[in-house]
Amino acid sequence: MFDVSKVFELQYPAAERLGDFRLSLPFNYPSNYNTNDRFARINYRRYFVKSCKIIYITMNQYVINNQATVQWVVQKNLTNYNDFSALKETCQNLQIPFVGIDVIPFSNELPDFDRKPKSIFYGSTTFNNLAYSNSELKEGVFFDPTTFSVERYIKEWGEHMLNYGAVVTTIEELMYTDYDPEKMLFIRPDDDGKSFAGEVLKFGEYREWFERLKTIENSAISGKSRIVVGEPFHIGREWRLWCVGRKVIAASQYRNNFKLEKHRGCPNEVASFAEARCLQFTPHDVFVMDVCETGGELYIVECNCMNGAGFYNANIEAIVSNVTNYVSRL
Repeated sequence: MFDVSKVFELQYPAAERLGDFRLSLPFNYPSNYNTNDRFARINYRRYFVKSCKIIYITMNQYVINNQATVQWVVQKNLTNYNDFSALKETCQNLQIPFVGIDVIPFSNELPDFDRKPKSIFYGSTTFNNLAYSNSELKEGVFFDPTTFSVERYIKEWGEHMLNYGAVVTTIEELMYTDYDPEKMLFIRPDDDGKSFAGEVLKFGEYREWFERLKTIENSAISGKSRIVVGEPFHIGREWRLWCVGRKVIAASQYRNNFKLEKHRGCPNEVASFAEARCLQFTPHDVFVMDVCETGGELYIVECNCMNGAGFYNANIEAIVSNVTNYVSRL
C-alpha cells in the first residue's frame, strides 16, 4: 500500500535504512548519549522508529483520504461474478468508494451515478466505450485507439512481438489471396475491440466463416475490418501483467500449452522482460500486457485495456490500489 522507507526518505533525507544501527539523522543525538555505545544507539533507534511510525500512520491516512476522491464504477451485468465480487470486497477493504451499476442493453447512455468523484470504469467493451465517449469520464478509461493495435505494437516492439512477421490487412483482402484451403492461419482483430476471438483455422474455414458473416445484418465485423494474419505457434506458458507507470504491479499465469492454468504472479524474468518493453513504448500509463514463452524465448502476445481485462489469479488489491493512486494524481 505505502512504502514506509519512502516516508523516511521524504521526512529524513539524510537517514539511512533502519536495518543499519549507524543512522545519520538530520538532527543531533541528545548530548547525554554516547554514540559509540551500541546500547545507547539501539535505544535511540527505538525512539526514532517510534517517531517514524507516527509519520507512517499520518502519511498512510493521507493516501487513504486522497483515494477517497476516486471511485470504481463497475458493471454488474456481463461482468464475471467472481471479478465483480473481488473488486467490491477489495474496494471496501481499502476504503475506496465502489459503485455497481447495470447497463441497459442497447442503450447509448450510462445509468445515473454520482459523477463528482473521479471514476475508474470496469466492465464490458460497450460499457467502457460509453464512458470513453464522454469527455468528463474518459480519463477513467485507459484507452487510446491509436496506440492499442497490433500494428502499432509491431512497429514499436518489433521482434519482441509474437506476431512480428504477421500481415495486417482486411478480411476482404484476405479472401482474395491464393492460400491453399488447407493452410493453417492464426487470425485476430488488429484493434482491442474483441469483435471476434483470435484462433487458428484452415484458410478454407475462414472463407466459409466470411460467407456466413456477409448474411448477418448490423454486425460489428465487415469485410473492411482490419485483421492480423500470421503463422500459428506452439506456445507454452502465458501470463497477464498489469502495468502502471512502466512498472509491473501484478501478474497471473493464465494458460499453459493452450490449457487454462491460473497461478498468481510470474517469474522475475517475465516481469523484467515486460518492464524493459515498457521503457520502449506503452499504449497507456495503465494497461495489461500478455506475455508468452515459445522456443525458449519470451514474446508479447498482445496488450489490453485494463478496464475490461479479466483478472485470472492476479493480486486484485495491488491492482486497485495502484490504479486508484494513479488516477488520484491526474
